[in-house]
Amino acid sequence: MQRTETIRDSDLSQVIEAFFQEYAIAFEHGASTYGAPPQEYSDAGAVRDYVRSVFERGYKLALVSVYYPAANGRLWRKETTVDPARFNGANIRHEVAGWGMIQIIIRNGSDPMIEVEISVNSAKRAENWANNIAEMGPADAWDWKIVERNARRAIRALRKCAVTA
Repeated sequence: MQRTETIRDSDLSQVIEAFFQEYAIAFEHGASTYGAPPQEYSDAGAVRDYVRSVFERGYKLALVSVYYPAANGRLWRKETTVDPARFNGANIRHEVAGWGMIQIIIRNGSDPMIEVEISVNSAKRAENWANNIAEMGPADAWDWKIVERNARRAIRALRKCAVTA
């Protein structure tokens, strides 16, 4: 399941709030996670502040993953060695992954517009890949109804905010 829309920056809060209708934890990804574990956020305002801070520092892309503990899936916290010359002096990148985590990619466009992409694995896709990435555990451990319900809610919010040409 995936959706990409261009929205007004001022409408981003509505989209993020859709993820927090049920208890969720959001993890930051990208430039700010080099050398340090990703920050965890449990409310929409903190995620919005994180995205603003990414753009204020001159980055054009903010990445956030959303996890629903009620979905019972396993999270894989991994560390990847990176070249300090290419990653602001950091030698480790921390990431959090899981079959049912919902990904949000926010691209800073021409002010006041931004592009937001929401995507999530399907149960079938996760099951097809589960043997290749054993660290993420079995795909069928996830309650896919919870994952899909929350992804659909967020995508509906994104569609409502979309700016049409």
